[in-house]
Amino acid sequence: MRSTQLTAGALAATATYALIGLGLASPAGAATTTHEVGNVIECTATIKGRAVYASLYENNLHGNVIQVVIGKGDNQVGGSRQVAGGFIDHKQVHGSIVVEAGAPSSTATPPAG
Repeated sequence: MRSTQLTAGALAATATYALIGLGLASPAGAATTTHEVGNVIECTATIKGRAVYASLYENNLHGNVIQVVIGKGDNQVGGSRQVAGGFIDHKQVHGSIVVEAGAPSSTATPPAG
């Protein structure tokens, strides 16, 4: 049984929220400065003829999010999740997410940096 199919719009909204948070505006004339530290890894590929997009976002202020999208249109599946501890450890990337019920987790460990 497949998990709920996600539209590109829903994934984009999730990714946007993860990247910028609530996006609260400052009053006119008030200057604000934030200092953020983080990593972003994005890649595309194909698996069994289907397009794959993967994104891993690690940020000290806005959290750590992994996202995977497989396929396009009505045949698209994917998901995202946020973790507290991050994904990068000693220049190795560790992250996984289940994108379809009953399917194995999609994992990757490319060299960082």
